[in-house]
Formats: sequence, structure tokens, C-alpha cells
Amino acid sequence: MRRLFLLIVFIAAGWPSSIGEAADVLAAADGRHVYVVRPGLDEAGWEVVHLDAEAGPDHGRTVFRTPRRPEAIAAVGDRCILVLAPFDATRPTPLAISFRVAQHPLNDVWFADPPGDPRVLPPLPTGGELAGIAAAPLGELIVHRPSQRLARGVARTGQDRPSDSAAADEGEAGRATVIGEEGAIHLLATPGRQAWEPVETPASFESAIGVSVGRLVAEGRTTIGLVWRTAGGDWRLGAFGASGWSVATVDGLPDGLPVSLATVDDRSLLAIRDESGVLQIVDLVATSGTVPASGGGSAVRARPFTSLPTEAMGPRATMVATSGGPWIIGLDGTEVRIATVDRVDGRVSAPVVASEQEVEGSLVEYPIYAGLILALMTAAFVLRPHIERQPATIAEGLSPAGPLRR
Repeated sequence: MRRLFLLIVFIAAGWPSSIGEAADVLAAADGRHVYVVRPGLDEAGWEVVHLDAEAGPDHGRTVFRTPRRPEAIAAVGDRCILVLAPFDATRPTPLAISFRVAQHPLNDVWFADPPGDPRVLPPLPTGGELAGIAAAPLGELIVHRPSQRLARGVARTGQDRPSDSAAADEGEAGRATVIGEEGAIHLLATPGRQAWEPVETPASFESAIGVSVGRLVAEGRTTIGLVWRTAGGDWRLGAFGASGWSVATVDGLPDGLPVSLATVDDRSLLAIRDESGVLQIVDLVATSGTVPASGGGSAVRARPFTSLPTEAMGPRATMVATSGGPWIIGLDGTEVRIATVDRVDGRVSAPVVASEQEVEGSLVEYPIYAGLILALMTAAFVLRPHIERQPATIAEGLSPAGPLRR
């Protein structure tokens, strides 16, 4: 089964990705668990490195490998979700997979649990421009941004539009529908998780030219959030809940594009790459009520928190939120470079390179230990009657001790 999965993924390596080498670093975090996608150390494929925020950014452990660069990543608890590129031009459905990590009790090394093939999620919608995926206890939300021509008011020609027959073929095959130029949002809800269900997009989303999906704090709880910049230069912030989207206007943001949206404690942090390439991190503060209010129409103000020049971490660094505070993550070839941010005053530490954690001690699984112990106990039980039936003898020259000496 593992060989079949790897064969399928290797076939996918021939299909061009919509996210190239110049894309932002792919990273996700939830609590102590941090996942970073990097090029393979053997110069073949890509790897997912897991870091334990409680242990610090100095060491990481490769927990998953794929010949194809993932297009999006999310994390919820100890689970990592990846979106891989479509197989090929004739099978344009992307592949969504997930795996969990566990810490070995003997040497504290993190590993994919169970080892081997990841879990394959239901088929994703086809086409469109993938903006990202976010995970929360309510499920996973995948976002496809609108066509940039549509966002800028440029009409598509008939030759550019997906054909009706292609959409029909997808429907007959039982797959999710083809994404249109207006973009789309789909939810894989918990429980159930049988299919990605379409979700109504928030107001003004059709004019978005920059989109980022993550988490934010709204009405005192953490939920999936969406931030986008419209073609007119306005910023919008949406919070997803059981009743749909609550949208707020965001004031005070610089010109640029959103990179990541995350929560630290009860705060919502937004990372933006401005037009000069500087990564700016701001606090999203409600001018009244919460961020954003469930009734809609509320306003949010961006309060500067910290910034990082391009040369410090590379031009495509991103931000994640860990249990210890924000981390800024960049890549230099295969090296994962991490700078921690003080959650109080925004001071950024000197970046460190996360080295591959060495395996120390035994990685023998507990079932093997249990089998050995069971075999020894069985042998003792089987051999004991034969041992007890042997007559007791005293070696020549020895005599039993008296009662007092005993």
C-alpha cells in the first residue's frame, strides 16, 4: 500500500504547481506543534519538519517526505494537513492528506503516528487559485481566491472559461465541482467528514487580490479567519462561525499583501509583506465590541507590533503562532531559520538554524517489547513443571543445615 501511494505521488511530480519556488514559506502551528515544508536534504522531493515549541527552535525532526511540493499546510493539535498538487493534466483533482505525530517515550523523538501512508481526505474541488487551508475543531476550511482578472474587473473570454462538459465529467465522477473565476470556499466539517461542502463566500470577497486564511479570536473564541485586500485597496477581515461569515473593515494596514493570520493567547496577529518586502506583524484590535462583531459592519484597527527586514530571514518568510509566542520562519536552501518574537514587547531574537534531531536510544516499538516479555513468560510457564519434577539432590560433601542455622 505504501509503494502504491508513493508511486501515485511520484507520478504527480510531472504536473506543474501553481506555487513556485518564489512562494511564501509553507509553515503551520498549533500549540507546541510546528510544521515546516522544506526541500529534501537529498535534493529530491520535499520534507515536512516537525518542531516542538516547548523544546525551542534549535532542533526539528523530519516526519514526512513527498516528491511533490505541497501547495498548502495547516495544523490542528498534533495533526498536520497537506494539500498536494494535482496528479496530472487529465486528473486535475488535488490531493489532501493528513497525519499525526507522537513522541517516543524512550528518546523523546517525534515521528508520524502511525508510520507509513498518511490518511487521504475526500477529493478536493478542481481548478481555481488555491489561497490556503485552515484547520480548527469544527473542521478544515479550504479557500480558492477569485481570478485576479475578475477582481480587477477584467472579463474572461469564452475560451478562458472551463467548459460545461468538464464540469459535467467531474460531477459524474462524484468529485467536487470545478472552481469558477469568482473563487470558492469549502468546509470538511466535523463530524461526518464525507465531502467538502461549499460555503458562502463573505461580502466583497469576489474583488480580493490578496487572501490569507488562518485563525483569529472573535467574540472570545478562536475560529477560522480570513483576511483579504480588495482591488480598491481596502482591507477586510472575516470570522467563520456556525451562522456563516462576520466581516469587518480593517484600518491602518500598509500597502502590501497578507502572509499569515494567527492567534497568540487572546490576540489576533496578522503578518503582511509590504511593498518594500518588509514582513510587518500587527495586532488586530476592535475599535468597538469584538473582532469582528457577529452582526457585521464592525471596524478593526491594526496596531503595529513588530517587523522584520527582508535580509534577516529571506524574502519569503512567514509567521506562525506557537504556545511560546510567534515564530518567524524562513528558508535558506534546506536550512530552516527561525526567529522567536517576544509576545509582550515584540522583540525579535537572532535567527537560529533548526538542526535535524539525532535519534538516541532505542526506537523499538512497544509491541515488540510486549512480544518478547510474553514469550519469556510463556517459556517459564511451560518449563516450570519439568523443572519442579526433578528430584532435589545435595552435592557430595555437603549436608543440610540445622534448623537454627536455617
